[in-house]
Amino acid sequence: YAMDYNGVPLIINVGDTRYARFNKANTTSYRSFEPVRFDLYKYDIDVVEHLNEVYVPVNTLNDIYFGLGNAPFAFNGKDLYLTSSFGSNFHYNSATAGSLEYNYYNDSPWKGQKRSADLAIFTYNEMCFAYDYFYGLKEFRGFSTMDKYIEDSGYKDDLLSADGYTYEESLAKFIGEYIADGHARFTKNSPFAGNIDTKPVYETALTRNAKYTKLMNDMDELSEDRKDAGKDIGYRKYNKTGIISFDVFLKETKPDFSYIDSKTYKELHEYDTYLFFLKAFQEIQADPNIKNIVIDITCNGGGLVDTIPWLLAFMTDKPYLTYQHQITKDISKLAFDIDLNRDGTYDENDTYKDRGYNFYVMTSSFSFSCGNAFPTFVADSKIAKVIGERSGGGSCVVGQISTASGTILRNTSPLQFGTYKDGVFTNNENGAPITEIPIIQSNIRSYFYDDEKIDMALNLIA
Repeated sequence: YAMDYNGVPLIINVGDTRYARFNKANTTSYRSFEPVRFDLYKYDIDVVEHLNEVYVPVNTLNDIYFGLGNAPFAFNGKDLYLTSSFGSNFHYNSATAGSLEYNYYNDSPWKGQKRSADLAIFTYNEMCFAYDYFYGLKEFRGFSTMDKYIEDSGYKDDLLSADGYTYEESLAKFIGEYIADGHARFTKNSPFAGNIDTKPVYETALTRNAKYTKLMNDMDELSEDRKDAGKDIGYRKYNKTGIISFDVFLKETKPDFSYIDSKTYKELHEYDTYLFFLKAFQEIQADPNIKNIVIDITCNGGGLVDTIPWLLAFMTDKPYLTYQHQITKDISKLAFDIDLNRDGTYDENDTYKDRGYNFYVMTSSFSFSCGNAFPTFVADSKIAKVIGERSGGGSCVVGQISTASGTILRNTSPLQFGTYKDGVFTNNENGAPITEIPIIQSNIRSYFYDDEKIDMALNLIA
C-alpha cells in the first residue's frame, strides 16, 4: 500500500510545468518499503473470493486507494459517483436539476427510505475503519479508536438507527461537535435523508466545538482589526518596509502573465497567488528604499498546497516541502526548481534572496492549513523570520470519507506536513515557531496592521 510515486505524493503538483519542476537530485525520501496490512476482520468487513476473483466492498476500496487522491467516489445504492465533480450543495433539494449531484440523490433507490439493519451496522463499522486508519489527528483529538470515541460522545445508538434522518442528523452533530477542524467537516447528506436538510443541526453542533469556534472567532476578529485599520489584501509600504497581504493560496495550471499589469491585486488574489506576488515584487524592486519585506498571512485560511513552492522561490533558490504519510511511514523532503523570472533557465536570478532584503512572514492563530505549512517551511529552511502569533494548525492534507450509506464527509487525512530532523518527523499541527520581536510581541495584535510600528520594530533589529 502506498499513496505516492517515486517519493512524490500524487496530490502535490508543480502546476505550471513551463516554469517549474521537481528537483529529483535534492529530493530525499525515507521509505519503509514494508507492506501495510489492514485488519478488516476486526471491523466485520468481508473480503470475498469467488471463482479466483477477490471482491472488496467499494467503500473500503475507496478509503484505501482513493480517499486521499483526486478521484474519491460515493455509492448511492445503484451507481458510483465521482464526488470531486459535485457542487457545494448540502442535499438534493438545493442541487441543480440534471447535475451529477442531483442525479446522485434522485436516481438512488435509497432516497428517503429506511436502512436495513445490515447496512446500518456495516456503515458504522466501515466508518470506524476509515477513521481509525485514515483520520490524521487522532493523537490531537485524544482517542485510540473511533468506536470508543463515538460511544463516549453518546451518538452510537443513533448512528446505528435504521431511520435515515436519525442516522444523518446524529452523524452531522457528531462531526460538527467532535471532528470538524477547518479541514474535516460534514459535506453532504446521504440519499436516505430524503429532502430533510441537516445543515442547521450541523451548524449548531459547530458552536459546541471549541477548536473550530476559536479558529472562526480569530478569523472574524482579525478581519475586523484589519478593516478598522484601513488595510486590505494587496501590497502597501511604509518607510523601509513593504507588506504583501493575502488570504488564500491559489495556483492556476498555466496562468496568463498579461494579467499582472491588467488586473488589480484583488483580481489577482482570486486568480493566482504567484502572479499576485510577481506584481508586488515589481513594485518592491522599483523602490530602492525598501529593505524589509513582510508577507502578511494573519487572515489566511489556506488553499492549494501546490502554490507554496512558488512563493518560497521568492526567498530561496531551494524551495522544499516535507511530509509524512502516517500509514506507510514514508517521509519525503520534496525539492523544487522554479523559473521565477521565466527566462528558460533555473539559476540564482530566479530568487530575491541575495538582493539585500530582510524577509519576514507574519502569522496569527488563524493562519491555517497552507497558512500554517508555508511559515513552517520558511522557519525550517531559515529563509525568513516568522513573526506574530504562532500559526493555527491544519497540518494534514484534505481527504474524503464516504460512508456505505452514501453520506459524504471531508476528512483530515493521514498525509501530514511538518519537519524532519535527527531522524524524527514533527507535524506542524501546533503551529510554526516564531521569532520574538519585543515591540511586536508586547501586544501582538495591536501591531499587526500598524505599518509604522512594524517598520520601526524591524528596522531596530535589522
